[in-house]
Amino acid sequence: MNRASLTKSYLSSAYGALGRTFALCEQGSWTPPWAEGGRRWALITAWNPRSVRLCAADNERRGARLRSDLEARGLPCHPAGNGEGEWAEPGFLVLDLSLRTAAELGERWEQNAVIWGVGRRAALVWCADGRQMTRRWLCEKGM
Repeated sequence: MNRASLTKSYLSSAYGALGRTFALCEQGSWTPPWAEGGRRWALITAWNPRSVRLCAADNERRGARLRSDLEARGLPCHPAGNGEGEWAEPGFLVLDLSLRTAAELGERWEQNAVIWGVGRRAALVWCADGRQMTRRWLCEKGM
């Protein structure tokens, strides 16, 4: 899949953390509880590196290693969900993370992109360069 197709897929997907489901929208006014006060956050997964589907056992091992990596760095994290349908991937909501560190972690875990935000603003950030991003707002789904 090329970057344009991946961007479209990522931007049209749903994400979830701490019991809330949300999307990246052109307009939005919803601030998730973990982002109040302009707190920085990111959604990161280790599943399906570079969008190459792995078996469940390999993905689960990668997810456990990502959690260990985040904990070893002392980063506050919570279980999260990236995507939906056949590409639904467990991951983590990581709090107080800089943009650079989010992109570096995504690259380390062979991800095409991560979702990074400050408050209710969010961006799809490409990991390979950490500078190319598509900015959006958060909107809660299912409301």
